[in-house]
Amino acid sequence: MMILFCGLLGVRKRVPTWRLGNASSWMRAHIWLGLMSVPMILFHGGFAMGGTLTQVLMWLLFIVVASGVHGLAVQQFFPRLLTNQVETETIYEQIPHVIEQLADEALQVIESVCGPLAPPSEPVAPPSPEDAAAASRPPARPKAKPAAPKEGSGPLREFYEKRIRDFLAAPRLSTEDLAVPARSKALFAHLRKLIPPELQDAAGRLEEICTERYALETQVRLHHWLHGWLFVHAPLSAALILLTVVHALMSFKY
Repeated sequence: MMILFCGLLGVRKRVPTWRLGNASSWMRAHIWLGLMSVPMILFHGGFAMGGTLTQVLMWLLFIVVASGVHGLAVQQFFPRLLTNQVETETIYEQIPHVIEQLADEALQVIESVCGPLAPPSEPVAPPSPEDAAAASRPPARPKAKPAAPKEGSGPLREFYEKRIRDFLAAPRLSTEDLAVPARSKALFAHLRKLIPPELQDAAGRLEEICTERYALETQVRLHHWLHGWLFVHAPLSAALILLTVVHALMSFKY
């Protein structure tokens, strides 16, 4: 019964209109009953593992309780860590869109001082007849004249093409120099020595964009740690409840 009651927490979360106590009370009961179930079941089985089904049940119980304790510790620690390391938290589902916006803004900043940039090199497929015909037609209206590169913008452009563009385009950051805060700060400090004063603001904004991108990556990692344990705890809890019912039915039958 204790295990079945612990399993009702998932039902309680999906039916918030239930007026059977508040969510925090259910969570406290879930935690304490889950912890108490270990010694209770050990005494119930006489500290013997029994047959195959009993052994499976015992191991499932140990793993479920251990993952729950891990999740409880993570839930207590990581929210504070997230607040300390991420100044402005972004809704998790919107993070990919925000990353795209940062990449677009960085491109606008660099093109405003360095002129238009060629897109990253990709394999070029032969044009189709429709594309060739469209290219041969005159444009409907003349394009705006691109901004001319400012004097001394070469190092800034090279830094963007070699480091920033790939850094902002990467779906996940790993060992890039800009993904290490101290290394990133040193690289931008060196860049500022190579460009004239009128380009310092552009370099500063690019550094801010890279810092925001790193903060988003930090938030993604912490989010995975904060919720990843549920992918172990929830399905194994369901399996534990199911096998507990089977065990009870077999006990009544035999």
